[in-house]
Amino acid sequence: MPTERTWTVEALEPDSYGIQLQVKVVELLVRMEADDGQGNTTSVYEYLVGDQTSSVVLQTTKELPLHQVLRIQNAYTQVVEGSLRLVVSAENITIDASSPPSAIESIGDHNISLIQFKRRA
Repeated sequence: MPTERTWTVEALEPDSYGIQLQVKVVELLVRMEADDGQGNTTSVYEYLVGDQTSSVVLQTTKELPLHQVLRIQNAYTQVVEGSLRLVVSAENITIDASSPPSAIESIGDHNISLIQFKRRA
């Protein structure tokens, strides 16, 4: 059976799938309400998260506690208006109880969501 790869934030690339990594929540960037047209709304959150290597914008439907270490499984990346996003469903995010917030002491200075990506034709 193949060993699952654990990623670092700086190693994320567009159109990657099955991503597993451990990150710390740095900041809530935005909370949006999405309407499905039938009267149902879903909250969508974007957070800045990172590890020692870099930071990235995380998009999810789960409200997350700031400054906690998370374990993320089965995430994927997508490019939104040229910016990389790490996307993960709520059930694939857990607070890593075995890692206190100090487990990731510093976040890398480079935000990879600020890199502008262009799709090839």
